[in-house]
Amino acid sequence: MGRIGRYGENALGLDCSTKSIAFCYMEKGTPKRWGEIHLNGASAFERIYDAKVKASALDLQADAVAIEAAIYVNNMKASIALAYVYGAVLGELMTDNSGVIAVEPLKWQSHIGNKLWTKAQKDKLVVDNPGKAKTWYKQEVYRRRKQFTLNWVKDEYGISIESDNVGDAFGLARYLSDTYNG
Repeated sequence: MGRIGRYGENALGLDCSTKSIAFCYMEKGTPKRWGEIHLNGASAFERIYDAKVKASALDLQADAVAIEAAIYVNNMKASIALAYVYGAVLGELMTDNSGVIAVEPLKWQSHIGNKLWTKAQKDKLVVDNPGKAKTWYKQEVYRRRKQFTLNWVKDEYGISIESDNVGDAFGLARYLSDTYNG
């Protein structure tokens, strides 16, 4: 996990893609602003510029920012475009000496109780849903873990959200707030 800068009381969790910026801003561990901004543009570079403009308009003053670390790269071109988006967004949101931390997905997910499924859980899924393709089971575990995060946001903060990207931003902000600002 890489990090720079200092950490203070205000944490920002970011879940960026080449299509959107999801964020959760917390002050002393309490969510204050959250949402998802969809990026416009026909090309990746048009969307990167849109990310820069829209991130600037958020006007968030975070002491520290948590982003999801890249663990597995399936498509190098998409990975590079995502890095450009993160660069544009971080460049707009970082204040002087802001802390930035890249968190492996399993670290922040485990922190909120969303651990990897056990073999017993996976076996039960197969028993409860016989005859499905292997990819269906894998996608269902993924879907249920995303839903776990959305349920965690509702249970923890009383906030109902529909976007799993925003849910991930909540998890990242909470991890940062508890781990480095606690």
